Amino acid sequence: RRGIERQPGWVDKMKDRGGSDYRLDATFDIHSFTQLMIELILFNNQSRRIGGPVHKDYPLNPDREPTPLSVWNWGMEVFPGLGRHMDRRQVRINLLPRKTARAGRRGLVVHSCQLHYQSATGKAEGWFEANTGRKSKKIEVSYDPRDVSSVFLRRGSDGAVEECPLTPADRKHFEGKTLDEVYDYHDRRRNTRHRGQVQRLQDEAA
Repeated sequence: RRGIERQPGWVDKMKDRGGSDYRLDATFDIHSFTQLMIELILFNNQSRRIGGPVHKDYPLNPDREPTPLSVWNWGMEVFPGLGRHMDRRQVRINLLPRKTARAGRRGLVVHSCQLHYQSATGKAEGWFEANTGRKSKKIEVSYDPRDVSSVFLRRGSDGAVEECPLTPADRKHFEGKTLDEVYDYHDRRRNTRHRGQVQRLQDEAA
């Protein structure tokens, strides 16, 4: 938070009524903001002093309080057998937020912006078949808001994770985009349509 406060465009809850829109003052795009957050995390791990308790066997230095990184390195050296080696991809997927997807005719529908994803499991089990008289199937998926190119479906049969890519039609517009960029795209399209409707009404009334 301290690294964000007072940056151009930050949200000031004490903003005066009638003041300028703080969003128009923003100078960071998503990439530069991500870089700033990474630098703050590195600074925290390498330089912030831990004032609270640490492991009783940690060799405290009276002239220097421990940092998160020094405590981690000491623990890895003293207790090397306690850590578990886990698949990096599996850990990432397990940490991602989850959302309920709906099986529609064009694929798995995720988010209110109606992104569509392919699924080999869904295709094999007939989730996407129309006019079956069944209610559309709902499935929990994991997703990365930083990249909407894929979502991850955990199969109930064997617990394996299936990566579900965007359908070709949606991939054309949204491959590699963040979720915020997708919402922004739809907002701009709605605004464009609204302006077009207003203009047509004005032309008809003239």
